Amino acid sequence: MTEDPYGAVIAQTSADMVRAWLAYPPASPEGMEAVRRCTAWLAETHGVPGLRDLADSLAGDVAELFEVLGKVEGRSALELLDEWHHDVPPPSA
Repeated sequence: MTEDPYGAVIAQTSADMVRAWLAYPPASPEGMEAVRRCTAWLAETHGVPGLRDLADSLAGDVAELFEVLGKVEGRSALELLDEWHHDVPPPSA
């Protein structure tokens, strides 16, 4: 098995961000600050490419979660995603 230290950093940062978010009440300032600390550390150590890879990793994780949820509910992941996203009000002008 070949080790990928960079990939491990991205995976750990992703897990740390999710853990930070879940450790606090939804949308709390404390949770957001904890996520920002993870993001800032990654930006300082790996720059923009690290942030892009983190975004790719998180998007993949979210897609996998919607696939699993879709299977549990007997619906497509895209259908669930579209419903979920439509619950969010549009930004104010």
